This record gives sequence, structure tokens and C-alpha cells, in this order.
Amino acid sequence: SIWHFTDLGAFQKEACRFASNSVAWDMHKLYNDSDQLEKALEIIEKGIKCIENESHYYIYDTKVRILLKLKRIDEAYKIVKKVLGKDADFYDFQDIKASAAYKKWIKENQ
Repeated sequence: SIWHFTDLGAFQKEACRFASNSVAWDMHKLYNDSDQLEKALEIIEKGIKCIENESHYYIYDTKVRILLKLKRIDEAYKIVKKVLGKDADFYDFQDIKASAAYKKWIKENQ
């Protein structure tokens, strides 16, 4: 058989990452309602459970952007700090890394 079946095989994990990120990102762009954004967070958590390496960190970007929209700054910045600690050049967070608000937060939370 060509298919390798597991509880959550590679194909299923990739599908979960892609689908959860796409849906959550679209919800982030479409909604300002906190209930909908909270649902988007629930969805993105499913993708986060399937992160295997740095190439999947774009999923964290989606979560951070949703948290920022919900004004949950501390939670968002903790994720940014963690990711940048592993990959200082992570492209999706360069705007946050350069922001005065994040720099201030870093100084206050060291």
C-alpha cells in the first residue's frame, strides 16, 4: 500500500496546519467581533498542535495577529519573543520586532 496510515500521519498534519491557518486567518481578516476571534483562536490551536519545525511558524503569526486584534498584547508578545528566540530572522514578526511597543514590552519583561 502506498498510503501510510497513522493516527495523525504526515498528510493529515499538513492538512490540519493548512486548513486551520487558512480559516483562522480569514476569520481574523473578516471579523472584529471578539466571539468570532475567540473561535479563530480555537481553530488555530489545532494547527499549532501540528507544528513540527520552524517552517510551520507562520501558524504562530496567525495566532499573534488574532491576539493583537483582541488586545491581548502580553500573550501575543510572549509568543513573538519565544519564536524570535528560536529564529531571530523569522520574517513574519519583523514588523513587530521593530515596533516601539514591542521594544518597550521587551524592556519591561526581561
